Amino acid sequence: MSKNEVIQIAASQIGYAEAPPGSNQTKFGRAFGWDGDLWCVIFLWWCFMQANESMAFFAGAKTARCGTLFRWYKEQGLAIKTDKVKAGDLIFLNFHGGADPEHVGLVESVVSDPVLEVTTIEGNTTPGLGMEGS
Repeated sequence: MSKNEVIQIAASQIGYAEAPPGSNQTKFGRAFGWDGDLWCVIFLWWCFMQANESMAFFAGAKTARCGTLFRWYKEQGLAIKTDKVKAGDLIFLNFHGGADPEHVGLVESVVSDPVLEVTTIEGNTTPGLGMEGS
């Protein structure tokens, strides 16, 4: 898999915003066929499709849910510990301590000296904790 190509495609979308704000309406959702829904997973699906790497993302199938995607990766033995993360991996985040992760992003880079520092590219987020852009 060309993880670098997926990262480059995701990086090219930094600054993209849903329109109108708060609507979850995006070109990613339109391509997915489910516009107006939360789009962090849909954004990553789109990036993998653009890189012709559909089989590397949910075995070529579709999902718009973090929990579904996370469980699939775990069942496939693809879930790894945080200290093993590398560029091109997906990182799942759980902000409220529930059973399923609530957000997913693409790892752009990792620095582990002196502490683990991960830079991600995510859909449905903006600087300042907003939820309208990438």
